[in-house]
Amino acid sequence: MVEIRLASKIVKLVLIKHATYIEAVDEVFPNERKTFQSSNISVFLAKQTIKHYFLFENLYHQKNLVLNDDEKILLFVVLTNNLFANILNKNSCASFLEGEIGKEEFEKIVPVLKHKGEIEELICFEKDSDFFYATKYNVPIWLIHMWRKHYGDELVKDFLEAAQNYDLQSYAINTFKSTTEEILEKYPQLESPFENALIFNGTTRYQTTEEFKDDKYFDVKLAFKSLIDDYVNSEDEVLLYSGYEDDFAKAAIVNTKGKAGLNLIVPDMSDRYDVLRFIRINKLRNINMFQANDEYGFDAGISYKQNTVIVFPESSRFDIATKYPDFLLRFDRESLDKLIEDERHALELCSKYVEDGGTLVYIVNTLNKKESYNIISEFLLKHPRFKLLRDKQLTASHPFGTTMYYAVLTLEGESND
Repeated sequence: MVEIRLASKIVKLVLIKHATYIEAVDEVFPNERKTFQSSNISVFLAKQTIKHYFLFENLYHQKNLVLNDDEKILLFVVLTNNLFANILNKNSCASFLEGEIGKEEFEKIVPVLKHKGEIEELICFEKDSDFFYATKYNVPIWLIHMWRKHYGDELVKDFLEAAQNYDLQSYAINTFKSTTEEILEKYPQLESPFENALIFNGTTRYQTTEEFKDDKYFDVKLAFKSLIDDYVNSEDEVLLYSGYEDDFAKAAIVNTKGKAGLNLIVPDMSDRYDVLRFIRINKLRNINMFQANDEYGFDAGISYKQNTVIVFPESSRFDIATKYPDFLLRFDRESLDKLIEDERHALELCSKYVEDGGTLVYIVNTLNKKESYNIISEFLLKHPRFKLLRDKQLTASHPFGTTMYYAVLTLEGESND
């Protein structure tokens, strides 16, 4: 059972050694994690084990098992195979496990290994309770409580189910180097839901093609691209504060067509090499990219107000849990509080650069009212000249597949009365 042992090494690095999933896979299989949808059996089993950790931990205590860390993780990987993956022979996995943990402990878990009903039947908590949801969907209890309080059961169930199964790939065309027609001719399995956008719902990974490596198209969430298409064009200069998402910035750069000025502000230039490379390889001269975290930094980079200002700060990014199985396990309240302060600060700074009659767009990748509705409500109370035109919360079940919240505001001119 080499596959079980290798998967267990990855899981142990994550759960016991506190490595990230990416670090763990890189250590055990240095070339595997780049596609995030590995055909490697051990990597797949490890990812699924981490995705169901709360369920397995609950079963472990429910059955009164007494195992050391290595034995416990081997058990979890075998449970993954027998309950969810069914890749390796179940009987062979069971026999292997018995040899590792001993007959007495093995007998306690046999009924679970042979379980053929719904997974929900294995959860001992009352159905529809916070603990039930946390165990079923592998989400910290405090997050479940917060989501249900903010959005109600229907939306939360919708989001959690979609996040479990979501596999939509989406890309934007780099129109400096290619066209939608060229890519579709080469890869007819892809679809184009709207101009210069591509999607594919399946397991074939299109980040490994020569065209992707040559930057002819790049990853981007369709909801983000849709907003960029609405507010960045080749005619009007735009101020964009991009807290972390390189692909969001690249989509905005492409929309300028090398003509309109784009003032691209980032909080830290040191981790934005991909954007700098994108600007360089496309030989662009219309991008003013600089680092700023306060009003002095903003003034040094841009000294006049803009008709369109887009604020996209670092946020909780709950929807990337589908890509990184350990994301929600290591997400904590303290980091959320810091994010909220940074989001509030970024909105406040950027709002000073909106000209009268101009548009302010606030975007966060989150499913948390403290980062979205609450920040906008506070901002509007503090700045009555800004008026809310519209706002919306998307979830992973949306056709564009993201937990994005956005708000569009306009700045009314000073009264002459």
